[in-house]
Amino acid sequence: MTTAPVVRAARSDELAPIAELLGDAFEHDPLVAAVVPDTADAAVARRAIFATTARSARAHGAVLVAELDGRVVGAALIDDPARSVVRQILRRFADAVRFLPLVASVGSRGMQLLNDADLAGRRLAPDAPHHVLLVVGVAAHLRGGGIGKLLIEATIARAATSAGVRLETENPENVPRYGRWGFVERGTHRLGSVTVWGMFRPTIDAAP
Repeated sequence: MTTAPVVRAARSDELAPIAELLGDAFEHDPLVAAVVPDTADAAVARRAIFATTARSARAHGAVLVAELDGRVVGAALIDDPARSVVRQILRRFADAVRFLPLVASVGSRGMQLLNDADLAGRRLAPDAPHHVLLVVGVAAHLRGGGIGKLLIEATIARAATSAGVRLETENPENVPRYGRWGFVERGTHRLGSVTVWGMFRPTIDAAP
């Protein structure tokens, strides 16, 4: 019997299946497709990208999953705001070390593109401390059923104590979709053939 999906914090032993789920969900994402070299095992490279991102989110924020009938069917990776400049510098250094092994999966060009996309998002970000929705994805057979909405709502709730939630998307179809949840465009940045849209949803009653 199918029950309603539940959003909860991920367990450490769920990071591998989360990476596999997100790798499948982002198979046709423009940025991920550009990052993964043609000669690589694309599925393995995508899993490596999202496994590393999940470990970063677990260290600096939260990994949320949507569970349905005992199975993980969606996930959101979230960065909490760094509360000081020193903490921000230490976080970026830790991530530089954490992401370095990805070179073996995506090559130096792929790493540069990931770094450029991260910098583009930061340039389009508001100055006030805010949360970042790094990734949200749902199993293919359940997309359109409201699971993504539950994960985004949980992210927004987590950001109640900050200026809001920032995200980037490289898929133009996602821009109006996120707009329905209160995200507004802050600008775009071109990375070769990939366009990055920066979007932000302010916390209700937060100062602009």
